[in-house]
Amino acid sequence: MSGDVDTSHRKWVETGARFGHLTKGVIYGLIGTLALQVALGSGGRVADQQEAAQEIGRQPFGVFLLLAIAAGLLGYAAWRFVEGVQDTAHEGLAKRAMAFVSGVVNASLAVAVLQMALGKSGSGSQSWVGTVLEQPFGGVALALIGLGVVGAGLFQLYQAYTKRFLRNFRTNSMSPTERRWVTRTGQAGYGARGVVFPIVGIGMLQAALQHDPGRSRGLRDALLEIARSSHGQLLLGLVAVGLLAFGLFMVASARYRAIPT
Repeated sequence: MSGDVDTSHRKWVETGARFGHLTKGVIYGLIGTLALQVALGSGGRVADQQEAAQEIGRQPFGVFLLLAIAAGLLGYAAWRFVEGVQDTAHEGLAKRAMAFVSGVVNASLAVAVLQMALGKSGSGSQSWVGTVLEQPFGGVALALIGLGVVGAGLFQLYQAYTKRFLRNFRTNSMSPTERRWVTRTGQAGYGARGVVFPIVGIGMLQAALQHDPGRSRGLRDALLEIARSSHGQLLLGLVAVGLLAFGLFMVASARYRAIPT
């Protein structure tokens, strides 16, 4: 009997994880599309994940779409918590910590999206940074989180260069064309995140050192900083294409990623 319960538990975790990958694919695809429109001068706006969800909420049946997104993000968060606690991927302590942090971030985003669906306003990145700073040793905790985000960004670049992400895919179930496009979108997507994540992490470090939540940066702030740099329109366009590619990669992940539970 316990075996049946355990099997059912694993099946629910895997289903939630796959729906979560699909959900994040939609969100990243929209973020990339909107930023690309800005880079091309054809409208759009620079948005983070929460603002992308708001854009989806403005569409017909927006409330139901937001509820689906919240469910997908919760499913993704649950899977990441399982990875962090049980080490199902056998990746070691550092990767388990990253999985747990990812679970916290995605669960928080799911709550914010659920608040949108209920007609309430969610909190931004500076709000939670301020909450962390108010805690005992909050500056130290935020600095460690910032270092972790910078490290995660560098690891994203490593993934893009080595194609290490393919280790997580059931490549024997993919056609040569599918494998080629998964590889290309994965490299572009991880490369773009490898550019954005360190900017976000450095903002957290500055907020921690100066004890000022206003110094922190979210995804939207990082994209705006890229846009304001030299050759900003070109760089924003390249990063936007990468984020759009990552959205497509996550959709492929929903089907082909191996998800140990």
